[in-house]
Amino acid sequence: MSSILEKNPTPLELIIPEPVYFLRNIIARYNWVDGKPTSDILGYLYEASNTDSYTDVSVFIAGKAPVIPVDEFQARRLLKEKFYVEFEQAFISIWFNYKTKQIDDKVVATSIRIVEIV
Repeated sequence: MSSILEKNPTPLELIIPEPVYFLRNIIARYNWVDGKPTSDILGYLYEASNTDSYTDVSVFIAGKAPVIPVDEFQARRLLKEKFYVEFEQAFISIWFNYKTKQIDDKVVATSIRIVEIV
């Protein structure tokens, strides 16, 4: 029997009320065919830490250009620049990770935006 949570994603803000996250990394996710990656980018995975709870999340956003080009993000992070973001319509659910043999969180959102911290 599968989990009710697996089929019923929960809005992320119900779990983590603070909407602002510190963006740590942006990773392109590629389509795979016959066990090999193609050049087709499915979307981007954003690794971020919540600014209030310090909870780490990885949020997938399908089919869009990254919020900032990956090369530019990495170069600016090397210069110690910090990026704060908010995710739009972010939902969390669970899935079984066959690689690690454990249940993991799956977070998807429709979009992301860079925000100013005052």
